[in-house]
Amino acid sequence: MAYSGRENEQHVHQGVAFMMSKSAAKVLIEWVPVSPRIITARFNSKGRKVTLINCYDPTNNSTDELKQEFYSPWGR
Repeated sequence: MAYSGRENEQHVHQGVAFMMSKSAAKVLIEWVPVSPRIITARFNSKGRKVTLINCYDPTNNSTDELKQEFYSPWGR
C-alpha cells in the first residue's frame, strides 16, 4: 500500500492511499506523498510508464477554511 497522510493519537491513518494487488505492487516504481490529501504513484505498464494521481478532497461537512486551502492553487 502506498500511503500519504498521518496517524492520529489512536494510530488511525488519516489521508489517502493506493491499495493494490501483489502484481501491481511488483511494477510500482515510486510513490510520492504530495500532501495528506494527494498522492501520486508511478508504475511500469507494458513498455510504458503510467502515473496515477489519487486525491481526497474535503467533503461538504468540512470547514470553509479547509476547502479554500485545498482548492487554492498554492495552498496557504
